[in-house]
Amino acid sequence: MVKKMFSRILVTWSDGQVGEELQRSNQDDNIEYLFLTQSDLNVSAKRKTEDIVKEFKPDLIINLATFSDILSAEQNFAEAYSINVLGVRNLVSICEKYDIALLHISDTYVFKGDKDAAYIETDPVNPKTVYGKTLALAENLIQKKLKNYVILRTSWLYSNFSNNFFTKFLVKSQYTSELTVNDEQLSSPTSTKELCRAIDRIITKGITEENAGVYHFTGLGITSMSLFAEEVFTAAKIPMIVIPVLAGDAGIIIEEPFFLYLSSLKFISEFGYTPQHWKNALIEMIETSAIVPIKPGYNVTWDNEEYFISSIDWAKRIVTISTSKDNFLQLKFEELVNKIK
Repeated sequence: MVKKMFSRILVTWSDGQVGEELQRSNQDDNIEYLFLTQSDLNVSAKRKTEDIVKEFKPDLIINLATFSDILSAEQNFAEAYSINVLGVRNLVSICEKYDIALLHISDTYVFKGDKDAAYIETDPVNPKTVYGKTLALAENLIQKKLKNYVILRTSWLYSNFSNNFFTKFLVKSQYTSELTVNDEQLSSPTSTKELCRAIDRIITKGITEENAGVYHFTGLGITSMSLFAEEVFTAAKIPMIVIPVLAGDAGIIIEEPFFLYLSSLKFISEFGYTPQHWKNALIEMIETSAIVPIKPGYNVTWDNEEYFISSIDWAKRIVTISTSKDNFLQLKFEELVNKIK
């Protein structure tokens, strides 16, 4: 079969952290993208979704729509099911009807997390959480109905955008010098930069019946969340003490999978890209944050005047610097490159 190439790509929920990164990544000039935010498109609304697809006529849909708040999913099953299952069912039906390929992002939470080796794509899914169960249902729908699809499972996604554990660590560093972090769960952090490179390789090679299926893609190497936090603060040169604790002591009130490491060997073999070790990917992410080290109270020179950092909004990437209570400026991170003393 001739390789299926893409010329028009529709991306759902482009205002999430992967979508934000994808819009900033290098895109093929020969491909037309339609990036749709959550407010632009509710994938649970089939008629509107189909109307948009009929008008744009994509040959690939990248589905980033997901209800990913694990705790909230336990308490709001209907909402999680609506987005993670009904939304995917709608997309599957539309892709089947109009012969559109689907690239769907999934998560390691489809597994129980009790394996003593890296999970591979043929391991049976057995999720413990509502979040994982809805993801598993969505994957099953795709595999049963579509011929041209890729389900790309990843783990511990983080970015410079939105609220994720990486930005939350940085936010908490503004207010404390000590942080307790879960040390029980093991996985591999995956930066959105790396995931977007994986997506680009899939787009470049195309999706056919021959390479359709489930793939894993994560950063290389295994770590705990507490060790990841230590590496964040070390690389960012932010003075913090990380205290490893059990999940319950870290405020985790639902039973989550313990071991969540995925093998990326199948993806590497098929699409020809080897992910970086998670430590290298983290350094890359911190370097592109444009301003490190950073913490309230640090001094900065701006227009030959001495200021101090009074607050930081990591999600919006805005820093407020002050000389007094009545004299302050709000600046983008990028504006303060090389300004930190």
